[in-house]
Amino acid sequence: MTERWILVVVGLFLAAAPAAAGGFACGQDCTVGECSQTACAIEEAGVGSCRCAERAIAWADGTYASWCRSWSHPAANQGCAPSPSAEESAALSQAPGFGRPDLRLDDPEAVLAVLGSRNLYLSTLVGALIEDGSWVEGPVQGLIHDSRFDEATASLAHAPALRFTGLVVTGGLGAAQIQLTVHGDLGGFAHLRERALAVAPASLVPVSLSGTVTEQGRHGSLVIAAGDGKSETIQW
Repeated sequence: MTERWILVVVGLFLAAAPAAAGGFACGQDCTVGECSQTACAIEEAGVGSCRCAERAIAWADGTYASWCRSWSHPAANQGCAPSPSAEESAALSQAPGFGRPDLRLDDPEAVLAVLGSRNLYLSTLVGALIEDGSWVEGPVQGLIHDSRFDEATASLAHAPALRFTGLVVTGGLGAAQIQLTVHGDLGGFAHLRERALAVAPASLVPVSLSGTVTEQGRHGSLVIAAGDGKSETIQW
């Protein structure tokens, strides 16, 4: 089976939720004994977040890190504003006197590749804070789990997901302060752990990460804290 066919199979599980005025949340259904893919859904009574996205990131050998993330809460007594296009966001960030922080990263894939060479967990978690080449803004929450594609049976299985919460605060000159907490043990995802240790044997399994990324992603310093009390600072 070709990699292209595998990605098509995965894509069937990642259909985007329909557009709505707000009320998005992330969910996973484990009621039948097997957990389905995390996915965006519309909450009842219009509560929840304005934005939602889901993604499966191929690590290797049929192993995927999958997450769903919602962010951007509606203001009191006001619905969600329409999402600006990439061109509109760029124009707003450069408008004289507008004062809006620049959320864009110069080369997000390069940033994630550098982080992934040091710690695949870190790269995956930071990736959950990026949307269309820009930082998400404000509080973030979601679900993360590992997925495993069995080529022999053409089946895709998902582990029960762990919840994560985070915050992105952007400032001038393309800087962002980020923090994220995983509410559970990522090391329990056996397939992800096997791959993470193969890439970087000394990888810590993050319980939380925090730090600052500057110059639109060209430099940064992030602290990984593990559940056993160990920590590591990764700089680039």
